[in-house]
Parts: sequence; C-alpha cells; structure tokens
Amino acid sequence: MNKTSNEKMGSETVVWIVVLVMMILELFAFTWSRVQCTTVGYSLSQQQDEHNRLMSLKKKLIIERAHLRAPDRIAAIAQERMGLNIPEQNQILTLR
Repeated sequence: MNKTSNEKMGSETVVWIVVLVMMILELFAFTWSRVQCTTVGYSLSQQQDEHNRLMSLKKKLIIERAHLRAPDRIAAIAQERMGLNIPEQNQILTLR
C-alpha cells in the first residue's frame, strides 16, 4: 500500500469514529430525554393525587363548616350549655 491509500483509510476511519461518537451521543440524549419525561410524568401524577386529596378535604371542611354554622345547632347549644332562651314578648324593648 502506498501513502495515499493509507491516508484515505485513516480519514475514513476518522469519519467512522466521528459518526459512531455522534450516534452514541444521540443515544445518550434520547435516553436522557425519556428519563426526564418519565420523571416529570411521575411528578405530575403525584401532584394530581395531592390536588385530588386536598379538594376532597376542602369539600369535607365546607360540609363541616355548614354543620357548625347551622342555626338550629347554635340555638340548641345556647339553650343547653348557656341557659339562654328565646325572649318573651314582654322582655323585648323597641328603641326609637
């Protein structure tokens, strides 16, 4: 073999090595992007579960607040615990 064919083989080898390195880098980039996509998917799923849990808790708290604010309940507590009664007609004073 002469010098020109050796140079040609050397340059072809360099080209193949560059192409191979580029393919490996592309494979790493693709793998990294898929791992990131999966990680974001898991994180999103966890956040959605937390959101659903908090919305359920909010609904329960709204129902509990409505129960605690019920006028009948407040009146019963006022009569039982504090001894308060609805005023008689003669106990009501009208101010002008």
